[in-house]
Formats: sequence, C-alpha cells, structure tokens
Amino acid sequence: MSPQPLSHPDGVPAQHQSASTPSPFPQAAGGAPDTLLSFGLPEALALVGEHAAGPLGRAAVQALAPLADPARIGLELSLVGEAIGLAEAGEPLAVAPVPELGRVLDRLRLPGSVLDGPELVDLRATLGAMRLLAGEFRR
Repeated sequence: MSPQPLSHPDGVPAQHQSASTPSPFPQAAGGAPDTLLSFGLPEALALVGEHAAGPLGRAAVQALAPLADPARIGLELSLVGEAIGLAEAGEPLAVAPVPELGRVLDRLRLPGSVLDGPELVDLRATLGAMRLLAGEFRR
C-alpha cells in the first residue's frame, strides 16, 4: 500500500469523507480572517503601504489578499523581483502619488459637464504621473 500524497484541499486526508481535518485556509475565501490576523497580514500590509506613492497606493496595498493560484503567485513574485532588481541596481521605478479622481471622472461621463480649477490641477497631476511611469516602462 503506497502512502497518499499530502496535498489535499481539505487538510489531512482520511478514509471517510467527513473525517478529514479541515484546512485553516478556505480556498474560496483567500484565507480565514482569524488565520490572516494570526499571521500578521494587516501589520505586514501596513508596513508595505508606508512605501506606497500616496494614499491611493496605500489603499491598494491594504486591499491585497492572499492568493491560492500558484501561477498567479509566480507572476506577482516575478514582478516584485523586477522591481527589486531595479532598486538594487540604483534605478528604482519613479512613481508619483496621484489624487483620487473617481468622483471627477464619474461627473465627466455626463454630457456637458466641466471641471473647475482644482479638478483640472488634479487631472494634470495624474496625467503627469502617467507620463512619468510610461517613461519608466520604456527604459
């Protein structure tokens, strides 16, 4: 009798379907909230968020959740590896903070809508940040 493989989505496999040990990482939920807290995920995300370019970047980091798909994890790690390589070579990506434009863009969808001065300044800052980042990707 050969041993069963240990990779089982519901924890430790057993002879009877209802007797297996449940996994603390529900596949569909991205991890049980208590488990994520015990691993210090919120604290880790807060530390990473401190290096984000502005409040929108911090919010994006705070919204991250664990991944279960090995291919997706590999892709994300390769992107992080590229950024680390650039930073170690003394050429980190220049990323500028951008203002929140959701409300402004929603209003611009309405025919005849216009932007006021501060909104135009925010839009210009965002377009400038996009131009800067596009230049970074070209190098």
